[in-house]
Amino acid sequence: LTFEPGSKMKYSNTNYVLLAMIVEQLTGKSYKENAEERIFRPLGMEWSSATTFGDVTSMPEGEEGYMMEYKIARGAGDVHENAVDLLKFDRAFFNGRLVNRTSMDGILDFVDGYGCGWENSEKYDLVCHGGETNSYYCLNYVLHPAGKRTYFLMLTCCNSDDEEDEDQDETAEAADNEANDEAEFNQYQTIFDIVKKHLL
Repeated sequence: LTFEPGSKMKYSNTNYVLLAMIVEQLTGKSYKENAEERIFRPLGMEWSSATTFGDVTSMPEGEEGYMMEYKIARGAGDVHENAVDLLKFDRAFFNGRLVNRTSMDGILDFVDGYGCGWENSEKYDLVCHGGETNSYYCLNYVLHPAGKRTYFLMLTCCNSDDEEDEDQDETAEAADNEANDEAEFNQYQTIFDIVKKHLL
């Protein structure tokens, strides 16, 4: 363990992979089937899929290396969708169409700035979540979530060099991760500054 459970928060994709496995065990259906039956179809998310290979349309021509994590990221980065479908999801979630009020309160009960899948900033009255796999990058900001909401979404392609990562030893990898964390924070801050300037 990195720290005592309950003493602090650190995001971990593994927890979401485990959650997907729990859903499969409880329902007797695959994570993909659950996503389609409980979320995509009821909300009319026609351009969304989970753990599906070959369904992307935004991949640059001639590029290789995309779609590398479509199954190992099950529950933590395997959903493919466009901005229209992501907006449908956000609106349904915050309007109570996906979970009841009790569940919503639990999901948005933030500890150290993090709830169940959402981060928050009380200073700017927003909740957000962003993430990336080896292939894609997404930002999902919801301003004034309890009032007149404004949604800021960004979805794009990215591609990392896995071979270079594999050649790094543990010390270099730790230093690289720290630098990446700082770079990611700066990237989020730059994007948020833009949002704040135009929307807050």
